[in-house]
Amino acid sequence: MALLDTCTEMHDSEKNSMLKQVIRRIVLVRTDGTAKVEIHPVWEPAPWAATLVEAAM
Repeated sequence: MALLDTCTEMHDSEKNSMLKQVIRRIVLVRTDGTAKVEIHPVWEPAPWAATLVEAAM
């Protein structure tokens, strides 16, 4: 059974728990009056990690 198939049978708290395990961060980017949602999954490197390391030096 696929993950999307099981979502219809899950309670909201179960869906929330599952999403917290696979989503690192959600970002809203506004550009020229439009908005774009970026979802950063946990299996990809953190896009801001290099900036944090440089700032610490």
